[in-house]
Amino acid sequence: MKKQLLTAGMLLAASGAFAFGDPDFERTEPRELPLWSGAQWAKASTVKYTAKVVEAPNEAASGKRFLRVENPHKTSVYVIAYPALKPVPGYGFKVTCKVKGNGLRLVGMTPYGADGKPRKWKSLQQTGFKRLTSETWEPVEFKYVPEEGDVSLMVGLSIRDGRVDYDDFKLETFKIDDAAAGKAPAPAQKN
Repeated sequence: MKKQLLTAGMLLAASGAFAFGDPDFERTEPRELPLWSGAQWAKASTVKYTAKVVEAPNEAASGKRFLRVENPHKTSVYVIAYPALKPVPGYGFKVTCKVKGNGLRLVGMTPYGADGKPRKWKSLQQTGFKRLTSETWEPVEFKYVPEEGDVSLMVGLSIRDGRVDYDDFKLETFKIDDAAAGKAPAPAQKN
């Protein structure tokens, strides 16, 4: 058991997962996120919207801070997590978090190629949009199996038509079993 935990820890460290930024927003001062870079989380859309770390202990899933994204538009906006992750052969990534609100939310992974540009988007890279209808925190889980040519990966959030609060992000690696190691990546969790 200790050997398995050590191996998983080494994989997470090698992938950059221990540097997943600020997964619960407790190290980020309450403020609007910067555009494109300069923080552990950043806005990645030029459409006008609000993405800020809020300090409200009675509203957070845990701790006292969480991310609130408000986008009244039907057009999607994005928030990305830094730093980029490095794929590890034979392993996939599992992202979990908690969400609440009234907007449409999506959690996904954007793969980048050797040229530093995003690779072609596929539905298996994300959860799909889901309308939130509750002020109670609910769990989200998403799995991604890196494909050949993925050089780096970034966790991304997409929001449209309302408000979505995020908290308690966790990132884990998992060993790809023989069934998932075939030609098609393992399907994303749709929840």
